[in-house]
Amino acid sequence: MPLFRATLHRLWTAEGQSRAARSVEVFGWLISAEAVVIVLAPHVAASVLHLPALVEQGVSYLRLAGVLGGGVGMLYVVSGRMNAEGFVFASLLERSLMIPVMAVLWSVSLIPGPLALVLAIQDLGSLLWTLGTRRADVRVPPTVETLAGTVSGDLDNPRLRATELIYVAAMLEEGERITARRPGDWIARHVLGVPVLTGTRLIAIRGLDKVEAVEIEHAGGRETIACDGVVFTGRFQPETAILKTSHLTLDPGTGGPAIDQYFRCSDLQFFAAGNLLRPVETSGLCWAEGRIVAANMILGLKDRLPEATPAVPVTYAAPLKYVYPQRFTAQMGVVGPPPLCARVSRAARGRLRLLVDGRELWSHRVNLLPERRITIPTDRLPPVGAQQIHVELIED
Repeated sequence: MPLFRATLHRLWTAEGQSRAARSVEVFGWLISAEAVVIVLAPHVAASVLHLPALVEQGVSYLRLAGVLGGGVGMLYVVSGRMNAEGFVFASLLERSLMIPVMAVLWSVSLIPGPLALVLAIQDLGSLLWTLGTRRADVRVPPTVETLAGTVSGDLDNPRLRATELIYVAAMLEEGERITARRPGDWIARHVLGVPVLTGTRLIAIRGLDKVEAVEIEHAGGRETIACDGVVFTGRFQPETAILKTSHLTLDPGTGGPAIDQYFRCSDLQFFAAGNLLRPVETSGLCWAEGRIVAANMILGLKDRLPEATPAVPVTYAAPLKYVYPQRFTAQMGVVGPPPLCARVSRAARGRLRLLVDGRELWSHRVNLLPERRITIPTDRLPPVGAQQIHVELIED
């Protein structure tokens, strides 16, 4: 009896469940949900799967198949919650065989194409998920305590590599959502099993000789997460350490040197491009800017670039974080002006507008997120006579 109670407790709490076992459980719930639909609404299921019209006996057989499918789903759920590694491995074999079996049955016209496609996609997706999580379970210790024991006890084991000794305890984000594309947090949480804590601030790093824990502020309270390392990403800064004591003007928005449309700094003898200009950009864009700067330097050596004055300032308003180039020389037609580049400090949507002396030259509806590149065309800027260039976002 105590063993039965302990088994029920383990089934209820899913204590010690691996990531692969969790994927098997979720797949079981999916099969069970499909079985419920088949049993309760067989005609709807037949219509969705493009099965022939059901007669009374066909309905009974389809419901029977639904009951059997529900039993298989329950087996997946229970085995997953009980962390049955043998069943996890067996389910990988079963799902890998299901795909060619469906292909063969469809090719000989034993089952309709939509049914074969749905089953194949369902099994392939869950198979890849379980394979990925199983690999993570094998490579990564499940707890920080286990990680510490592995490092201290098995560090000389040649089968171990440094990349196999990293367990991600949590990912922290101060904003309401992650900066990366939206599926990223779902994959981290549900596929890789990594907690993603949004609306969370890092308060302190605890430890003397080494990192032992971090203190965070989350959901109005403070928590402590045990860990032995902290990796900081994002909030990049431009590589301007050498410029901070120079005579070149730095832009408070980008943190880099203020430039004109020819990538010239406040001192026209200096050009700037790449991640010196703003916190971070892709290597491809930095390469393209370098080519433009090289061409402009050649023009400058031939005295074919205009003087710095008069200059037309580029202004902007929140929620825009910065806009560059920060100024345009009055003679804009020497070479084609580059687009204005910008970022926002927070998520915002509305109409982005480019105005010259109060007159709108360009506008576009946008849905913007922080750290997303924003480009504003400048081909409509007047060649001479402008007094001010302004960029604004009229929010919805």
